[in-house]
Amino acid sequence: MKLIRAASAVALVFLVGTVFSGQWEWYARYTHFDTLMHLLGGFVIAWFVAELLEHDVRKVTVYGALGLIVGATALVGIAWELAEYGSGLLFADAESGLLNLFYRYFHGGDLGDTLLDLIADILGALALSALYLPTRRARATPPQSAEAAHT
Repeated sequence: MKLIRAASAVALVFLVGTVFSGQWEWYARYTHFDTLMHLLGGFVIAWFVAELLEHDVRKVTVYGALGLIVGATALVGIAWELAEYGSGLLFADAESGLLNLFYRYFHGGDLGDTLLDLIADILGALALSALYLPTRRARATPPQSAEAAHT
């Protein structure tokens, strides 16, 4: 159930960031909308990754868990940026059809925009990790016996 909620959040952020924002031109109207979407995207992707790898997150150190969550989120962000770059190269001249639709939703800016997007993705993952890891890892730690607590 937790994984379904996380996947639903990913889908919602994706829909807002592509379909709804395109419909109402939020990227053109609001200067930092793209950065906000990458921050939210990083957060919900990290949530999904944390739930998907929950068993592994509980087994490794907190730094290992942080590396899993942030690293996987960064990989998704890099894949997204590569899709944007490839779309700009391959589909910019498409006038209609699926290629034009792909270009409409997956085209990016310059190097500065790409780097800012990746930083926002990682900051979103770090924010999720700061909220998620203390609660999940605390549950994974077995309670100490009364004798061990007094030593």
